[in-house]
Amino acid sequence: MIATVILAQGAAEGYVNWVFLQAGVAPSGTWIGRWGALRHAAAKLGRDGEIGLPKAHRNFFDELDAWRNFLLHGDAKARESLRKALSAQQLSVQAAEVELLDCAYALNVMDRVDAACRWAEERTGIPAPAAHGAWVAADEC
Repeated sequence: MIATVILAQGAAEGYVNWVFLQAGVAPSGTWIGRWGALRHAAAKLGRDGEIGLPKAHRNFFDELDAWRNFLLHGDAKARESLRKALSAQQLSVQAAEVELLDCAYALNVMDRVDAACRWAEERTGIPAPAAHGAWVAADEC
């Protein structure tokens, strides 16, 4: 489950960077900020530049980023960021953080990364890994 969270964050960051590179726009700022600025890449790709990142995706990315920082750093700042992100998503923060990392949560993370990538693919035209079977190897189907 820990690997799923960390790799899902990396996939979301890598995909948004790829969209910017395909649009000929140098990625800058935070990875979440780049998701929020996809309209610039979309416009360069000849798509509607009036798109805005849905709040549900933004909240999820904040949560994913907080988990990644907590799991890799584990300091007080990372723990507080995680608490805030989980509260924003209305997830229980009464349990120890690691108790929230179960199979159901891992599946939920993958579903939400998939949804965000599909949302971006529809608006930018840049293929998302999730939409083309990259999440699952053929021998796992």
